Amino acid sequence: MKQSDDQRIRDLLKRTFPPLGDVEPGRELWPQLRRRMEGPVLRVPWFDWAVVALLPAWCVAFPKAVLFLVYQM
Repeated sequence: MKQSDDQRIRDLLKRTFPPLGDVEPGRELWPQLRRRMEGPVLRVPWFDWAVVALLPAWCVAFPKAVLFLVYQM
């Protein structure tokens, strides 16, 4: 490439991607992250635990169910 081609490409890139300006966040993020981590824990509903308990029982009662579950995955 010639020097003029390099300059033309550089100018096109500067027009396409203008400077970002202020890239600092508008507020401090660490206090928000700390509040989020120290906040309430995730609670799992009772019906999710019921499904977890019933799935192995279903597989014991119906052994071919394991093949069905593997097929579905």
